[in-house]
Amino acid sequence: MQTEKVLQTDSILARLKARTAHQHQQTEDGVDVMSDNFSREDYRRLLVRFYAFYKSYEAKMRDALRENPIDLDYEERLNTPRLEADLINLGMTENEISEVRAFDELPALDSKEEIFGSLYVIEGSTLGGQYISRHLKEKFGLDETNGVAFFSGYGKETGKMWNAFRESITAFAETTSEHEAIIKSANATFEKIGKALQ
Repeated sequence: MQTEKVLQTDSILARLKARTAHQHQQTEDGVDVMSDNFSREDYRRLLVRFYAFYKSYEAKMRDALRENPIDLDYEERLNTPRLEADLINLGMTENEISEVRAFDELPALDSKEEIFGSLYVIEGSTLGGQYISRHLKEKFGLDETNGVAFFSGYGKETGKMWNAFRESITAFAETTSEHEAIIKSANATFEKIGKALQ
């Protein structure tokens, strides 16, 4: 009870981190890249699942942002181009990639609160991706130029891009009282990504 009282007066980012921790961990548990048995083919299959999610998610997010624009350049944050590059580097053809069936069970993005809550998950994943990308480089000899562009996020710009998002969501949170909608959307996004990776 005391923890919740503290969170009610804390920043939106601190509240998101605390209130999504369980769902975040569940989703991470589905990405078993650190296993000794994780093969290069397992890695390619994982990227295909991510691609299936982002293929439909980014189209939906673009539509959502046309209805409810926010103070953030989404076009420079797209994951599908990096995933496509990785899959080609891992041996898939452009035709095979185009035939990947989009995962269509997506979180709702009908308000700015839902948009920001969902983007908290997507943008936050670029931070964890830095750790994964280093592991994949050691395990498979891959980097952002030949198969690990997706997990490399924005490369050296990752910190800068995350800080820009932090500022944007913090400024937005000061304009709305619907913080629960932001948190609910973040948890829904973790849930949908988890399902896409199964």
